[in-house]
Amino acid sequence: MHANMQRILNLILALFFLVALWLGYWGIMRAPELLAREDNPRRVVAEQRIRRGRVLDRHGKALAWSEIDAEGYAERRYAGGWLAHAVGYYSLRYGVSGIEAAFDEQLRGEPDHITWASWRNNLLHRPQIGQDIQVSLDAALQRAAGEALEGQSGAIVLLDAETGEVLALVSAPTFDPNRLDEEWDTLSEATDKPLFNRALQGLYPPGATFNTIVMAAALEENLTTADEIFQDKDGREQFGKAVVRCANHPGLDTFDLLHAAAYGCNVTFARLSLRLGSEKLANYAEWFGLGLSPAFEIPAPAGQVASTFPLSTETLALTGLGQGEILVSPLQMALVAATIANDGAMPGPTLLPNPESIARGVITPQTARVVRRAMVLAVSEGLAGQIALPDLSIAGKAGTAEAGQDSAPHAWFIGFAPAGQGEKPRFAIAVVVEHGGEGAQVAAPIAARLLKLATDSRTGE
Repeated sequence: MHANMQRILNLILALFFLVALWLGYWGIMRAPELLAREDNPRRVVAEQRIRRGRVLDRHGKALAWSEIDAEGYAERRYAGGWLAHAVGYYSLRYGVSGIEAAFDEQLRGEPDHITWASWRNNLLHRPQIGQDIQVSLDAALQRAAGEALEGQSGAIVLLDAETGEVLALVSAPTFDPNRLDEEWDTLSEATDKPLFNRALQGLYPPGATFNTIVMAAALEENLTTADEIFQDKDGREQFGKAVVRCANHPGLDTFDLLHAAAYGCNVTFARLSLRLGSEKLANYAEWFGLGLSPAFEIPAPAGQVASTFPLSTETLALTGLGQGEILVSPLQMALVAATIANDGAMPGPTLLPNPESIARGVITPQTARVVRRAMVLAVSEGLAGQIALPDLSIAGKAGTAEAGQDSAPHAWFIGFAPAGQGEKPRFAIAVVVEHGGEGAQVAAPIAARLLKLATDSRTGE
């Protein structure tokens, strides 16, 4: 009897040991895999109880926050649709995007390593509480930019020209992130693609805004000077199979370099592109960040200068006009404007206020100042003259980018302010309106209003 009892006891202990091993295997070794399963109800409940931190603008205004119901479940709320592409969204069904994704760990309150406090909170089933994140966005400028594009498709990026802080980042059309789950199917199937972040992911031909890079490259390479005279008596010239027309100021057919830029003389910049050649033009475009993915908290595509090298005469001339195969994002062109404003040094774009990053030298200060003079002329007496303001000097370059034979062109404007003699530019901007028509007529006034608002409010101090 005693021997039988001992065998039974040993069997029971062995079974307990096997169960303990099995539980340890699934509870420790395979726990992350089980937790990650989409059909794990505990994961959903745990997510619903996380109290994500707030997203605050540079002045402390709440852009996103969590509301807790009577049962302890959290619901994410947003200040408005004009924030949708910058702040992004947080959804149990559709994931995270924008700032919500870029700073997800901090907003969730994920510890860097397991601590006694985090272990105790898990043991007692206390809700996970995230950290607040303050970003560089300015709620007033963000709203104004959103309203400026209402009813249109396009994007606006407004930067601190010296530090690269993003003050406004807007894509239109937009959506209400508070109703994302209910409206996802409609939004994802909409032909105007409201879920698409045009400010970062949108790639467009830049049109004449690319003239700023061509001018800077030609000056850097000593292939032209500010006072070189260009004759365009016929108003047109053929480059390979491409015929380039000069949209010059009425009654004028002779320009120096600065006025050729101000009046939008395409022939001049096609010639300068041929002087540069494929390799140098592509190199300068790359130094300005085109064809490269921006080092930004939210991923953005690189775009392209051209798909094959060397470029034919026709493609090289068209590329100098911001046509050809070149594709850029609004963020990239805002950084181009900031580089000219910042004496040739490109700041690193960031969503964090008061960054410690150092601007990267792209062109010499002397070259940047010549391009700046041309951009000031473009607003004071050139194609964008209608946006000139009596109390604010704006430097800018409008662009009208062809978007296909059956479509109206995209309207572009890049610029900065203040840009008067002896003034240090503080704000740089890029505006694109899809199929909007003339950049000077459509995009430039939007940029002027936002630069005036930014300057008046002295945002960023």
